[in-house]
Amino acid sequence: MTTSTGLPPELLLPGAAAANLPTSLWQALCDKKLADIQQCQNLNEEELEKQLNHCELRIPGPTDRRLRVVQDPKGGFGASTGAVVWPAAVTLLEMLDSEFETSNRSVIELGAGLGAVGQFLAKYKGCQVVLSEVAEALPLLAMNVMENFDEGDQQRPRVAQLNWADSVQRDVLGTFDLVLGSDITYRDNSLPELLETIGELLRPDGRAFLTLQDRPNEGRCLEEALTANARDRSRGRLRTQQRKEIRQNMNGLLDGCAHQDEDVLVLVYELRKEKEVQRPNDWCPSTPAEVEDEFARITGIRPDPLFPESNGKWPRTQASEATAAPCPKPTLRERIEKDLRERGLEEYLDGSMGNRQKDLAMRQAVMKAQEAAESDEALWDKTWETRCAAEMAQPETQSQLQEKATAEVCFQGLDWSVDTTETHVQAVVSFNESLWQTLQGSSDACVSGRSSAAFRKAVNFELAEKELRVLHADTVVLQLQLQHTINPDGGSAKVSGTNRRVTVSAPLCS
Repeated sequence: MTTSTGLPPELLLPGAAAANLPTSLWQALCDKKLADIQQCQNLNEEELEKQLNHCELRIPGPTDRRLRVVQDPKGGFGASTGAVVWPAAVTLLEMLDSEFETSNRSVIELGAGLGAVGQFLAKYKGCQVVLSEVAEALPLLAMNVMENFDEGDQQRPRVAQLNWADSVQRDVLGTFDLVLGSDITYRDNSLPELLETIGELLRPDGRAFLTLQDRPNEGRCLEEALTANARDRSRGRLRTQQRKEIRQNMNGLLDGCAHQDEDVLVLVYELRKEKEVQRPNDWCPSTPAEVEDEFARITGIRPDPLFPESNGKWPRTQASEATAAPCPKPTLRERIEKDLRERGLEEYLDGSMGNRQKDLAMRQAVMKAQEAAESDEALWDKTWETRCAAEMAQPETQSQLQEKATAEVCFQGLDWSVDTTETHVQAVVSFNESLWQTLQGSSDACVSGRSSAAFRKAVNFELAEKELRVLHADTVVLQLQLQHTINPDGGSAKVSGTNRRVTVSAPLCS
């Protein structure tokens, strides 16, 4: 097959025409390749075999390990770019040699060419290997396997046809611990199918390795394809675990074959499969690890950890973490108490006001609370008057008990104190500005901002019989274990956005 330019597809490599070669030299190379292909098409099988190069590939290392290699530099057996041993294949082989001692891993090599990498893993590492190629390259690949393995050898790699765009062929092959490919990224229009194939053939905890020579634009095109793949929500998304650059020299590695004696820069990519997580449509990240994962999914770029020493969570001064329950809407009674405290009428709650003042404050508070209830900002509580009256009937006392409470969770930047009388426990919690800005920077969008109103909206509290929790956007920032038992139903709070302070008060149990 030839293209509209008269050249076969293998001559139209990405960036080849822009590789800073003179036009006349590039045309001469193309003419030579065309002449070789046309000559091979007129040869019989015996004549084709005479043009093959038989040599040995020496594996660097402490022992004398070798692979017999049959190369077809003129492409007479249908293969073109995969008909010789390329430096990228040797780089991948040497890297895997140092990575694994021996293993029973399942391996597939994509675009295997001569299959040198897969054969090495089968022969010297004990791996179960599948060597895959397009149909026209299978004869030369099978010939190389027969050179190194007997017919009944249990370690003999299996040769399989695989077109990356054929989902049926992919499904038949199954999944593997390792998916490998060397110099198979030179066609940028095939990269999406290649990455999709890797994602489907790779097991969830598997690893994929791609190596390629640093040809013009090839590495850039691969990275763009990886970015596009990471944004795809379909199964088999990949992420780049690491990228390395290695200098490779083929000098002395191929016995019996001529090879260029020069250093070649080879790019190495290790890829991992993104874990498939089922999330609701309205999900949004709430921990540093989730933020990093979502950023990588959207952009294809995995950032450095936001807080590397906090194990994927927001940093805390205490190791323990309480799970905060959703805060209910305030009742009408809580609205009234909050209104009274914000207006400086705490005396109304502890019974130190006269009846007339109480009545006036009651009317004003009820009117304001009813307006809030009608706008659906609070729930109507029919029993609030009864409970307020019971609290006001308690005898007043000035005796103070010793302040006692233990902090189980406390963010750095919080100041707190607890005062206890014979009737109530009162806790005052203050946020310094640095902590407040840090929390707002990591909070959900619904409580974003740093104003007084944002503080009142973001900060809440929860009470148990011997426990007080202060929350920011449903995250516990302070958890106190109280010395005395309180009545959680009678608790109330005053939130000062200007001073970044929360004052919580609750009656003691009798």
